[in-house]
Amino acid sequence: LAHLGFTADDFTGDPQFLVKRLHPDDREAVLALLHAVDADGQERQIEHRMVSADGEERWFRTEAHRVPSASASSILGLMIDATEARRTAEAFRAAQARLRQVLGNAPIVVMALDAKGVFTLAEGRSLASLNMEPNQVIGVNIFEAWKDEPEILAHVRRAISGESFTSYDQVRATGSWWETRWAPWYDADKRPCGATGVALDISVRKRAEGIFPQLVSRE
Repeated sequence: LAHLGFTADDFTGDPQFLVKRLHPDDREAVLALLHAVDADGQERQIEHRMVSADGEERWFRTEAHRVPSASASSILGLMIDATEARRTAEAFRAAQARLRQVLGNAPIVVMALDAKGVFTLAEGRSLASLNMEPNQVIGVNIFEAWKDEPEILAHVRRAISGESFTSYDQVRATGSWWETRWAPWYDADKRPCGATGVALDISVRKRAEGIFPQLVSRE
């Protein structure tokens, strides 16, 4: 109640206190839930908004229980202020969206694999160079999808086993060259449980390296 700017006396002194302080857009849903609990005795919970004394909207997670008695049953409610938790979650989702936007526009590939080699993350503008889309990659096992790339799979195994290193590989399917920084994931017991890779397309550089000696020899 203090978060709403009210006292216990405000609550107990007005039988309509809850109804009055419920956000108008949530009032019907909350009252319907209370009626349902009273009708069948099943515990229910809902997240909804309350309006504070100064007009601020605050989110609450409310659990409702029916308490039977000899005369008439009553509803016991537990209300937990979830405002800060929701704000934190929203800020986290916004940060994730910004990060994905940055990664999506960066000329790299950022990937994460679990201990079995299944993609749990795949982002970056350079995915297009591999004829890949993020939504199509998540959940795919790299050992099955890339079985014709044994050199790359050998590097994946090293990373999953706990080794950090940089590899230089040519993807046979596309002919492109990649510089990849591999690093293992660790679980709570500090055991390797997957790997991450940040890959840069160095095909232009490799082609230049091949052309330069030819130019020198002609001179």
